Amino acid sequence: MNLSARIKQYLDSHKVSYHVFCHPPTVTLTEAGEMLSISPEQILRSVLLSDGHGYLLVVLSLSRKIDFALLKSVTRRDYKIVPRSIADRLFMDCEPGSHPPLGEAYKIPVMVDRSVS
Repeated sequence: MNLSARIKQYLDSHKVSYHVFCHPPTVTLTEAGEMLSISPEQILRSVLLSDGHGYLLVVLSLSRKIDFALLKSVTRRDYKIVPRSIADRLFMDCEPGSHPPLGEAYKIPVMVDRSVS
């Protein structure tokens, strides 16, 4: 996995300390975590949503699911999961299927699950 230039620029401009973990291609985040000896509780995933009027990137741990009823009551919008093919086009500078939790770098609003610390 490579770090996209946009993500690198975003992290560097915000003076974020980070480390890139390289691994062979995997199909799932669980597989990547296993290869890197990272527990599923420490892995975050990004889910791109849309309501037809705009996008929202939800960041949550691998073990959590989006509560769409709660999301609708909080946002007053009816979001649905964006197909991977469309998300891949929005994050075209990233590996296919790899959607970073840094929506701000792509001018996409982000909502982070409260369980993420």
